[in-house]
Amino acid sequence: MGLNKAEKAQKNEEKQIKKLAKKARKAEAKLAKQEKKAAIKALKAEKKAILAEEKREKNRQKFMHDYFSKKMDGAVDFDHLIQKDYDQALLRAKTVLGLDDQAINEYSPIVVSLPEIFYPGSKLKIKMGKKNDHLRYNQSRVSILLFGEKQLYYYTALVDHIQSAISDDYTVEIPYQAIVSVETKSVRLFDTKSYHHFIDYQLFLVNDHGITIRFKDIVKAERDLQKGVSIPEATQQVLNGLSRFLREKRGL
Repeated sequence: MGLNKAEKAQKNEEKQIKKLAKKARKAEAKLAKQEKKAAIKALKAEKKAILAEEKREKNRQKFMHDYFSKKMDGAVDFDHLIQKDYDQALLRAKTVLGLDDQAINEYSPIVVSLPEIFYPGSKLKIKMGKKNDHLRYNQSRVSILLFGEKQLYYYTALVDHIQSAISDDYTVEIPYQAIVSVETKSVRLFDTKSYHHFIDYQLFLVNDHGITIRFKDIVKAERDLQKGVSIPEATQQVLNGLSRFLREKRGL
């Protein structure tokens, strides 16, 4: 006796379910295979990056010597190395001040640097970027601002990028209410064969104390300085954001 209409419909439905289940299993297997392949690829890329990083660190002193002594294009590697130094300086600032991330999460840390000798008699080397607007240097002073709920923390130290060494730590803890005024200064320097655009951020405190942070030292051609300068948009945004935050903290 043959199947009735309802039984045939049920059987067809079961076949469709099995068929869909089989497709789903195949799709899952394909996806799992793709994910495994992607994971292996990512792991290989990570290992490659780690090896490249280890190689950079191992050859740091030679690279720094060659970078400043020869006409070589190593800006990407140089920037990567000094960023590690500034990350270490940020970590050291927290350690010296006895702070954890939770205590300074009111505003993003601000890290700036300028060329300065690491010890008397050491040779400061500077290299100009291709667009003549970005300096790279083998020694620097790093300044860091950290922001807590009721006060900000100022840290500064010297960094030798050749050795990846940090020294001469200095810190100040400043209650927001102790900030009397804030000043942004954009000035030009015309010196013998030296033409700069400086951008400073100054905090004036009670008892005639103050802190000046040089955000930018932009090398310019003399003719460009003669035309006048303005603060670069990206720097202006950082300064505006910082000023707004300090106004709020001071209740202004």
